[in-house]
Amino acid sequence: MRIESYRSELPEIVLAQIVEIYLECFTGPPRNEEWTEDGVRGHLLKLLAGDADVFVVVEGNAAEIVSFGIGLPMVGYFNSEELIGNGADPESYYFAELGTRSSRRGQGYGAALQTRREQAAQERGYKSLSVRVRADNLVTIRLLEKQGFSRRAQYIATLAGSQTERVLMEKECQDPCKPAQI
Repeated sequence: MRIESYRSELPEIVLAQIVEIYLECFTGPPRNEEWTEDGVRGHLLKLLAGDADVFVVVEGNAAEIVSFGIGLPMVGYFNSEELIGNGADPESYYFAELGTRSSRRGQGYGAALQTRREQAAQERGYKSLSVRVRADNLVTIRLLEKQGFSRRAQYIATLAGSQTERVLMEKECQDPCKPAQI
């Protein structure tokens, strides 16, 4: 497993694979969000404009991206008002996206990317981490709880045409955040 990092600009080959994974992860059951390829590209570019860190797990000689994670300063997130309004720390580092190809799930990629995003937050000097996750995504909630996150709020939100219950989770860190070891 190799993790590559990007900030501000993504090579087209990387962006195209992230879009593919994103559509696979979020448009089908149980999420049923209404995304198009252009919509996902626009969404990702808005995140990049907020000073985002993009991490991808690359496997094999063909340089196939199997998983990705995105984190950014809460102040750079274009929808931060929703999160702050539900109790998120406005000075936190926000874990915006995480996705893994369905054929590659259960191999530790999500945990590795979670740890890498925490390292990025540490490198950037953040003292708290925030993440919003669907309430029915128990796998991710358990992963976050193992890594020291606690539930801050639960609320209903609409994203890409899908209204669902969301859980806001945060992790307060010692000066600054240090990734949990799994």
